[in-house]
Formats: sequence, C-alpha cells, structure tokens
Amino acid sequence: MTQLTISHHRHQPRFSARLTTVGIVVALLLVTLGVAQAIYWIALAGREPVNILVLGLDRRPHETGPCRSDMMMLARLDPQDNTVSLLSIPRDLYVWIPGHGEGRINTAHFWGEFERPNNGPALARQAIHQNLGVPVHGYIRLDFQGLVKLVDALGGISVEVPAEIRDDRYPTDDLGYTSIVIPAGRQKMDGERVLTYVRTRHAASDFDRVRRHQQVVVALLRRAGSPAGWVHLPATLKAVRDSVDTDLSLGEILLWGTFAVRSDPDSLDRIVLNETMTSPQTTDNGSQVLVPDWNRILPLMHRFGGG
Repeated sequence: MTQLTISHHRHQPRFSARLTTVGIVVALLLVTLGVAQAIYWIALAGREPVNILVLGLDRRPHETGPCRSDMMMLARLDPQDNTVSLLSIPRDLYVWIPGHGEGRINTAHFWGEFERPNNGPALARQAIHQNLGVPVHGYIRLDFQGLVKLVDALGGISVEVPAEIRDDRYPTDDLGYTSIVIPAGRQKMDGERVLTYVRTRHAASDFDRVRRHQQVVVALLRRAGSPAGWVHLPATLKAVRDSVDTDLSLGEILLWGTFAVRSDPDSLDRIVLNETMTSPQTTDNGSQVLVPDWNRILPLMHRFGGG
C-alpha cells in the first residue's frame, strides 16, 4: 500500500503540470485573439467606405498579352454602416471608354493592357468612374485558374443552383466547345465546377450569369467565415498570394478581407445592372451590346458614393 501511495504522488505533479501548460496555452490564445480583435477595431475606426473593383479576366491557361475582363464587380465596404454591397456590371454594357470611344465596358481592361502592361485595371477604373460616377479606391483581379485555386484552397464551396443548366457550347481551353450539365439544387463544388458555373452563358442571359457571380462571391465569404473554412486559412492565404493581383497593401487586404468575411453574407446589398436598366441593341458594325438607361442606373449609384 505504501509503495502504491508513493507512486500515486509521483504522478500527480506531472498531471498538474500538464494542466498548467494547457491553461497557459489557452490563456495566451485568448490574449492573442483579444489583441487581434483590438487591433482590428482600432484600424477600422474612422475609416471611410471604400469601393474595390473585382476583375475576373477572360484569359485561358498559357495565354499572354492583353485580355478583356470576363467579370466586373464593385464591392463597397462601409465600416460606418457595417455593410457590404455588391454591384455587378454586365460585360456588354455600352459605354464611353476614355481615349477609345464607345465600346463594351469589358474592353476597357484590354485597351489599358494594350497601351502598356498592367494598365488594364487603371483604365477599367476610369471607365467606371466616368460612366457611373462612383469612385474606385482599389482593385483585385484574377484569371480563371486563380478562381479555381482559391476555391480549392478553401476546400470547395456550397452553391444552390436555382435551375438546371445545360450548355452545348461551353468553351474549352483549346478554343473548342463541350457540353456541360449542372443539376438544380444545393451542391458542393470544387474549383473547376465553380468556374464552369460562373462562365457558362449560352443556356441563359448574361444577367443570369452575373447573378451567379454574386452568388459565388457570397458562398466564398460564407465558407471563409465558417469554422470549416478557418482550417484552410494557410492554403487560402497562399492561393491569394499566388493568384490574385491587387494594388491594395497587405494591411488593407487583411483589414478589408476580415471586414468582408465578418459580414453577414445573407444581408449583402446585391445590385445587378439588369434587363430593366438596359436595352439590347446592335451597333453599326454588328456588335450586340447593352445600352444603359442612365435614368434608372444613376440613382442607384448613390449607394456606392456616386453623385
């Protein structure tokens, strides 16, 4: 009995030491989280709203040279009202491109890159500011493969497909076509599936397509803000570093990225310049374009700091 009692007392300090170590680790973690939260709120205090242009490039793997934008979305992050708003601009919107005359708004990026490398975002910003009257404070751009890498880094996203999509002319990387089918209903999508979902357009209007763009952005925010997404944070940050081009500083990326992820995805203010604000027309050279109804569009731009 004595030997057993002595053995028991020898193990007790080791058990207590483990408890003490765990307690210290938990305390340090809580302190770190508290400090990070404090830094975040201090950095956000007094900040003015910002509009960040998100450009998805119409560029296939191994393509080089100037390219058009396949997606144009303006994200307004307003810490004063604690809101995030999205404005999707259809790529066929017929506007004035500074220095190049009238054209589809998605050609602004092409002409900017044609003038000099990495000037595409600047001309796209000018086109948005001149035509919509809203400021653009920064940009983020990525191509098709960048989107695939970002989604896969997060471990995929869940998307509710409102209706079955069938497209017999979905473009392939070798400039050919293939047939795709995306069933209706909630689905877990990897990067390639998400790319197919946002790119397909022949089975629906381009307005449906830009609505899918917004849907995917919301799904990305929801995934990144969930515990399931937190475990993928290192891979996600690497994908952002490797695949995303931006003029935002690292501090701004962390600040506004945290702000967006902390937002309620279901309460985002989502606007599409849709069929009620545009009319399809054919230009003299045979191009199919969307002519904007500025009387309907410009009043909405107050929500993005316009006017």
